[in-house]
Amino acid sequence: MYSFSSRVRYSECDEHAKLSLLGLVDYFQDCSGFHTESTSRTMAALAEDGLAWMVAATQLQIHELPSYGDEICVRTWNYARRGIMADRCYELVGPDGQLYAQGDTKWFLFSFTEGRPIRISDEEIREYLTDEPRTDMPPTKRKVSFGGEGKAAAGVSVVSQMLDTNHHVNNAQYIEFAREAVEGVLAEAGLSPDVVRTDRIDVQYKKMAYLGDTVYPFLQPVKADDGSNAGFTVDLRDAAGESYAVVRVG
Repeated sequence: MYSFSSRVRYSECDEHAKLSLLGLVDYFQDCSGFHTESTSRTMAALAEDGLAWMVAATQLQIHELPSYGDEICVRTWNYARRGIMADRCYELVGPDGQLYAQGDTKWFLFSFTEGRPIRISDEEIREYLTDEPRTDMPPTKRKVSFGGEGKAAAGVSVVSQMLDTNHHVNNAQYIEFAREAVEGVLAEAGLSPDVVRTDRIDVQYKKMAYLGDTVYPFLQPVKADDGSNAGFTVDLRDAAGESYAVVRVG
């Protein structure tokens, strides 16, 4: 297991002085990045070989977000390798062990030389795998379903601050695109964002968006057993209708 300690910064908070959803995902990403840098196969070493770790699917479970100034610990570990996928967990906890949020992700090793995911060798995974059990969450779906057309929301133009070191849109940004689209649709209907649960997020990443692209969100409501609106599934598409990512919020 790899971990680092921090404190919730003002710049990471939402309007309620709580760690924002984007801030949470950034912490999880940073933790796995630091984990990589602690091994012999750093990001620079991988880049020299034309390789990079990329996320195929993410599940987040949020119990309570910490507040501005709170001390936190972020931890991550790889618990399995299945085929071309490597599974990684995350937890955000307080000093007293309070569990704020959990994450489970499916990763693959991408070869820029071959232009596709490649088999994860024993050498690449050796320094990551641990005997730590998977965090207590439901199974993570490899795919998030979206049927039909959905309601169109305002498109988002990709600017440079949304990119990561692989020169495409950072994974956290797709979740933010979906969250903002949901808030926009609710605002149009005169509803508060609080009517939709945001304690559960599922994401399927399908293709990369680059600088200058426009991401077009399409939304479908997710119904609870009692018929109420439990959330939305958001298909983030390019101009031709192909999906960059599908995000379920709630």
